[in-house]
Amino acid sequence: APGRLDAAREAARRVLDDVAAATPVSLVTFGDRATVGGEPTTDHGAVRAQLATLQVGYGATRFAAPLEAARGLFDGRPGRVVLISDLQARGW
Repeated sequence: APGRLDAAREAARRVLDDVAAATPVSLVTFGDRATVGGEPTTDHGAVRAQLATLQVGYGATRFAAPLEAARGLFDGRPGRVVLISDLQARGW
């Protein structure tokens, strides 16, 4: 739908604005599968650059894949996952 990707980017930027500069972050994008943008980094600018390059996909939405990918990034460490989505019910 028009504007949804822009809204998701803006929501992700707001999350990055609220995270301390020393806190490692990573971007996981998803549709029917998850793609990890890289290992957690304190270079929030690099993650913002990744956000700027995102394109709309046309696959189905599957929520389990990005959550599992995020869990793997924590490697047993405590952390926080922020899921930004249009919340298509079929994805659950």
